[in-house]
Amino acid sequence: ARGSGVDGLAAMRAQRLSCPDAEMTLLRPFLGVPKSRLQATLRALGRTWIDDPTNRDTAFERARLRAGAGATVAGAMAAAGLTNSALALTAARTARASDALQMMTDDMDARCVILVPGLESTFARVEFERAPAEIRIRLLARLLARHGGDHPAAELAEIERLEERLAGQLGGATLGGCLIEVSGQVVSIRREVGREGLPQIALRPGQSAVWDGRFVVGISPDAPGACEVRALTALEWADLRRALPRLEPCARWATTAPVFFSGLCLVALPVHTAAVSDPRHGVCNQTRDLARDLAQLLGTATGVLLPHGLVVAEGAAVFEACCTAYPIDRLVSAAR
Repeated sequence: ARGSGVDGLAAMRAQRLSCPDAEMTLLRPFLGVPKSRLQATLRALGRTWIDDPTNRDTAFERARLRAGAGATVAGAMAAAGLTNSALALTAARTARASDALQMMTDDMDARCVILVPGLESTFARVEFERAPAEIRIRLLARLLARHGGDHPAAELAEIERLEERLAGQLGGATLGGCLIEVSGQVVSIRREVGREGLPQIALRPGQSAVWDGRFVVGISPDAPGACEVRALTALEWADLRRALPRLEPCARWATTAPVFFSGLCLVALPVHTAAVSDPRHGVCNQTRDLARDLAQLLGTATGVLLPHGLVVAEGAAVFEACCTAYPIDRLVSAAR
């Protein structure tokens, strides 16, 4: 209850996705049934149950409260009308409010945010400032979670301070593993490289893995060999940009995207078409020209006959041939 916000007061949900990018739903059908009734039913059926051991673990504050002044506190709360059923009703009503706020945030995200999947979100300040403060805070929490990768999530209080600063003359900030930049009337949020850098993972043919919590990367079983997936260094990106100036629109997030290497040879990198073409017209000639030029560059620079993959698809960053990198849209609330 210490400043947890509406989502925290809404308590545990009876139904939710098992994780943000999953298709499996986690159901808790007995949340509204009193513990004493569940126990009595199980005893009548001759069945046993398992108690959550963390309920008695004093490493958790709720267990310390129960072990300490639990009876006294419970009696005082009951005398004030704060019974278990009353608290459950309050949580249910708060959950309804939370769901409504979530729908408003969904709508603002869909209308106002331009997304390069896994890499960057941008929005106009004027649209942002028209929204209620709670929706602005929730949208920021969502975008920070979407692009923050494996970095620890930002606290609600930190996001609230960021929202206040955006209403002023903020030029830039870092929070939750993200770089927030304001250029004129446009706000962009993307992954920050940070002092520790981004992950490096090795993949053998047929393997896949989650990279930085933002992409599922993999190589097909018929790939000619293993690959290392990592981000470009600033020097590598500078060399590539000089060799192919058409990549300039990717500059903002070029060193935070997953790139595939075979030994010292660069074999695949993401070039999202939204950055180099008009998304209303799909994969335009400009994008096809970029793919062709990139193929020629990689084929020459790395000494291989064909690169193992190039992005030419609108939407998700999909490498043709052997290498794939699918963005994970982490629609989670950072309000805790």
